[in-house]
Amino acid sequence: MLIAVGLAIYGQAGLCEAAVEVTPSTGPRWRDARRLLAVWVLTALFVAIMSMLALVALLALAYGVASSGRGFVAASPATWARAVDQRGRWVVDLAAIIAALGVALAWARISLAPSITVAASRVIVLSSWAMTRGAGAPILLACLGVAAAPGALMWTIGGFFHPSMASRLAQGCVLGGLWFPQSVGLMAFFQSRLGLSPARVSPPQ
Repeated sequence: MLIAVGLAIYGQAGLCEAAVEVTPSTGPRWRDARRLLAVWVLTALFVAIMSMLALVALLALAYGVASSGRGFVAASPATWARAVDQRGRWVVDLAAIIAALGVALAWARISLAPSITVAASRVIVLSSWAMTRGAGAPILLACLGVAAAPGALMWTIGGFFHPSMASRLAQGCVLGGLWFPQSVGLMAFFQSRLGLSPARVSPPQ
């Protein structure tokens, strides 16, 4: 697993260098790979924090909905779920959808971090939020579109073949050979559309 992650990060470094048309200016490619490892970790932490905040807000809303229902007893958690009527369930379900969409949009705002990091030769994650102002929804929709075909193909492979080393290898080939290059190309496309050239995101000499 760790070997696969390492190869994925190293491969992403090479793809990003090619996509944004830069050459490693601070040393071998492994330095870009090391920066991308930091990007992956920081992105995962960011998404985890946003998810926890959304969950806390959703639980608070659910408690408020339950407290307005019949049979709610604050001292008895077993009564909370039963106190939520059909209208309350619709409210909670809608809030859950909005919360999930909010987390996804937040991720989209920093999803260009790998290509920007390679272009700038320094780790950029949260700073990329301001660089993608107004482009969160288009980036998210484009990411879903790019993931649709590889996802369907991986689902087909998993559905038609029994779980085995061969099927997992085939799914890995789809992931690495189809989705990975497309996702890096998408990052480079939006980076270009937003005017985030290597010269603009690189620190002054």
